[in-house]
Amino acid sequence: MQKPTNSSDDQEGSTSATVKYRRVPANLGSTWLVKAWHMFKLSKGPWLGITGFIFLMLLIPGINYLSAVLMPVAIGGLMLGCSQVSDKASIKFDHLFDGLKTDSRELLKLCGIYALASILMKIVTIYIMSIVGIDYQQLLVDITPKSQSAMSEAEALEWATKLLEDNTILYLLLGFLIYLALMIPVFMGVWFAPALIVLRKQTAGNAFLLSFQACRDNFIPFLVYGLFALAYLLLAFFIVSTIMVILPFVGIPLWFVIIMATFAISVISIYTSYCDLFYSDSDEQVVHNDDSSSSMIA
Repeated sequence: MQKPTNSSDDQEGSTSATVKYRRVPANLGSTWLVKAWHMFKLSKGPWLGITGFIFLMLLIPGINYLSAVLMPVAIGGLMLGCSQVSDKASIKFDHLFDGLKTDSRELLKLCGIYALASILMKIVTIYIMSIVGIDYQQLLVDITPKSQSAMSEAEALEWATKLLEDNTILYLLLGFLIYLALMIPVFMGVWFAPALIVLRKQTAGNAFLLSFQACRDNFIPFLVYGLFALAYLLLAFFIVSTIMVILPFVGIPLWFVIIMATFAISVISIYTSYCDLFYSDSDEQVVHNDDSSSSMIA
């Protein structure tokens, strides 16, 4: 049952239409991944190429952190690509950089918001850990090998043993969980923000706030979405693990393909959920309200 609509006005000086979001039924969260899967099937090759390139950038030392911070720019370009997908047009590798061609200023501002929020949450995490008597920052330094590639077998064993001593792993896990919990509002703000910037011409600040509000007010549908995503991951893990036991040479590359496909589908699901939640006064689509016989412009 659809609930009343919330809205967020554009910031002063913006010429774009007022963008609003709906509170959608809980079961709608189960359809976002299904729709994303159908879009993925239309252009599996390009999507795997795009996600493979992103993973490569995230693995290269020196530029991996910068790549992670700039991820909203890439997501913005892919949201433009998703909006252009049809029976005759598919996603292209070039869409990965379309955000830089259209709304680079606001997307880069969003990257700045995300980076500053991440740093702030890390500081808060370190402070919380210090309250319980754990120097989390020093702990991270202590468990990081100086040159893992040049370590001998004995040194690697000694390093691994150190991780198991004095509850080091538990402290690391506790710090990570605290940081993850603190980052949830940040993830909520960033989830729809690239799409709102490139597709609705919102400013970075307004897009972040509107995305957070939409996620907050649709918590139950997103919970359903998360449960379906978890079930998919567990099923994929079971299938690929079974194949790896039987056919190791087939299972290992298949595992990487599954990871890339999963990431691609999660990115597409941002767009499919965006389409169900957001609209503006200038849209022409009519959305029927189950609570009454009236309808509203979406």
